[in-house]
Amino acid sequence: MIRKEKCRYFFAGILFLVLAAQSCKKEQAEVELWRGSDVASYFFEQGDSLRMLRLFYFVPRNADKTAPIVFVFHGADRNAMQYRNALVSLASQHQFIVVAPEFTELQFPGSNAFQLGNVFINGELPTPTTLLPQDQWTFSIFPHLFEFVKQRTPSEVAKFHSIGHSAGAQFLHRLLLFVPDLPVASAVLSASGWYTLPSDEFDFPYGVGITPIGVNEQRAFFNTRIIVQVGSGDNDPAAPLLRRNARVDLQGTNRLSRAIFFHDFSKSIALDQSYEFKWELIVAPGLDHSFSPAIQFAAKQLFD
Repeated sequence: MIRKEKCRYFFAGILFLVLAAQSCKKEQAEVELWRGSDVASYFFEQGDSLRMLRLFYFVPRNADKTAPIVFVFHGADRNAMQYRNALVSLASQHQFIVVAPEFTELQFPGSNAFQLGNVFINGELPTPTTLLPQDQWTFSIFPHLFEFVKQRTPSEVAKFHSIGHSAGAQFLHRLLLFVPDLPVASAVLSASGWYTLPSDEFDFPYGVGITPIGVNEQRAFFNTRIIVQVGSGDNDPAAPLLRRNARVDLQGTNRLSRAIFFHDFSKSIALDQSYEFKWELIVAPGLDHSFSPAIQFAAKQLFD
């Protein structure tokens, strides 16, 4: 009887080791390091829903633990792969990792779920009662996404860099504003069509009125290294997809004038409140609204 008992424990132990080994192998496979250009899937919970984000990435051959990680956010065409491809050459030259999340229309429908971050049920007509819980915001993907990327690349950096162009710049500046503790080293806001001003003088989405944004978020926003970038030729008041109405036109009538206004308006608030202001305004000579030269110019501001 004792021998049978020992045998039973012995085989149970063997089974446990086999299962543990299989689990280990599965875990190792799940965190296999990325190399070169490819796409990965990131699954996450948003409220009660399970969602998926495709990540188009490029990891240089010689990337090591010091390699910077750059998230690049696409525009309204939601063409993340093309954004990744536009930075491959510079990433190889400067040895930085590129990650371009794809916010599909299916997973993130309309501008409310993408550019406006799903902060309200309807961000265009917000009310205090339609403010959504933070775990339902699109912005809530970070910083977990950053840790997911670090686990799959050689990089061990503590902070990431970011570039957003057009609708991607809209998403990025609101992400920085609504998530003040993001581990972000720098951000380039390239050619945003319009902005959420860091002032409760205007209600969302044109300002932070009726949102949870307060002093701490403002201070962190201004204390982040942000480059407000726009092309000198991005000055068409009738440009396709450019929002025009009485409220947004207070920021200017084209992307060039609006970028200048956003920077200067934000700087005046920071100075009034005695906050540190680490922003820079760059008008890129000769650039229009084309995404590829714009994000390449942005990357050079970070690494040249």
